Amino acid sequence: MKITYQECIGPDGELLPVPVIPPYATAYEIEAIVTAEGAAVMTDEQFEELSAHLAEGVTPEGVAR
Repeated sequence: MKITYQECIGPDGELLPVPVIPPYATAYEIEAIVTAEGAAVMTDEQFEELSAHLAEGVTPEGVAR
């Protein structure tokens, strides 16, 4: 999957390249990009999909299932 980057302004005002999640990315691909890059630009729907995906693999105590 080809990842494109968008420059975003960081907390100190510096421009930072942030990956843009492609519209066809699966929850596993989104997770891999966010894990590798530390952040990503995504739609609300992609964020909800990633949140649900991550919630499936972690107990409320933060332990992996």
